[in-house]
Amino acid sequence: MKIPENFLRKSQEEEIETQKFFLLIENSCNLIEINLLTSETKVTDLSIPTAGNYVFDGRICVCLLPENVLFCYGGTKVWGELIGITYLINEKLEIQMLPSGLPALGCIASYYQNFVYVFGTAFARKFNLNEQKWEKLVPIPDFYRLCSCITFNDFILVSEYDSQKIFVLDLLIFSYSWVSTIMLELKRSKIFFKRENLAYLIDFSGIILQSGLDNPFDWNTIGICESSNYSTYGCKVFYRNSWYFPLGPNIMKFNLNKNRNWKQVINSTKVWRRIDEFY
Repeated sequence: MKIPENFLRKSQEEEIETQKFFLLIENSCNLIEINLLTSETKVTDLSIPTAGNYVFDGRICVCLLPENVLFCYGGTKVWGELIGITYLINEKLEIQMLPSGLPALGCIASYYQNFVYVFGTAFARKFNLNEQKWEKLVPIPDFYRLCSCITFNDFILVSEYDSQKIFVLDLLIFSYSWVSTIMLELKRSKIFFKRENLAYLIDFSGIILQSGLDNPFDWNTIGICESSNYSTYGCKVFYRNSWYFPLGPNIMKFNLNKNRNWKQVINSTKVWRRIDEFY
């Protein structure tokens, strides 16, 4: 499978702006594409005839990358093993089966310098885009309900769903131990955003923290927004100075410049279930 040269040369130091938003329907092979400008939706069947009972799962991460490349993770209804990567190039779907050997519950992913870093239930693994192959497994200690992640230069920060811990991993080493653990006075469900050399961490009790990308260990509270009892999985995209992401049964908009509050954009109850139903 050929990947566009422009994609391989890019380093995602800044989040990519796009008006496309993607959701996976739970326990199916349907991909929902939503145009944030027009609110129009499109359903695409990602079923793989040779995959047997493999399906995509609404809990599994969808990571939107440059050059219209979309990463989807799916698995069996029973074991939840990751099965492959789907590239969306020039509106054409190309599906490649790439078993990763990772349990998928709570799976999140991040892209950095031609690698996709995937965090499963008990292990992390990276996919080499240049060589089109998975590399070594790295154990994840002491936790499994991952919520969000963000790259800080050569480091990645990972938040856990229902604890106050933020875990730090060195991407250059990608070793069997975490560099550090950050303890923050936050409640469960934390999501990261990154824009213009600043990182934002939002706790779903409504607390907003900010940090410079040069120092992921120094976080300051900058405001309070409307709280939510929902968690979020799936992709998050930046469009017209706002972040969009799935929050419970809705697609939510978060604008950092206008009152720093949540705004419901699209009700997607039919394609997205409450986090409470997952556990």
